[in-house]
Amino acid sequence: MLSEEAVAKFNSINLLDRFKAISEAFQTDTPLENYSKDRVLELFENLGYGFKYDKKESFFGIKSVENGYDFRFNLVLKYGIVEIIIWAKNIETEKEYGGVFSRLVKLIQKSNGVKEIARIGYPRFSNYDDLEKIVGELMLIYEDFKTVLKSAA
Repeated sequence: MLSEEAVAKFNSINLLDRFKAISEAFQTDTPLENYSKDRVLELFENLGYGFKYDKKESFFGIKSVENGYDFRFNLVLKYGIVEIIIWAKNIETEKEYGGVFSRLVKLIQKSNGVKEIARIGYPRFSNYDDLEKIVGELMLIYEDFKTVLKSAA
């Protein structure tokens, strides 16, 4: 379960509705299953983010330390699906926030008293343009997440 504090922070950035909108806008029957890691890294760079590829764990990630928080944002791209992991830790208190988006949206719904939990699928991309749009929207969520946590520090 998420803490009330975490739910409040995710609700303040409207994570549930924003992720649902991205998921609904980006579904395809012809996913781009074989992508170029170099092209994806270039796409991230063009968006202004220095993602690194973790070959061992097969994900793209960025991390930073800001205002007493250790932030992480990871993307797993498999079979044309974008799996998102957002995480932060207050360095002083060691409080952690985040997790895999698919799990977070379920926990947020439960915490908000939703009786029937809606299954929100992963965004899917069939080309690099779609991937760029998806990542662009996700990065806005990530930046809002960081802003909310840093403002409480």
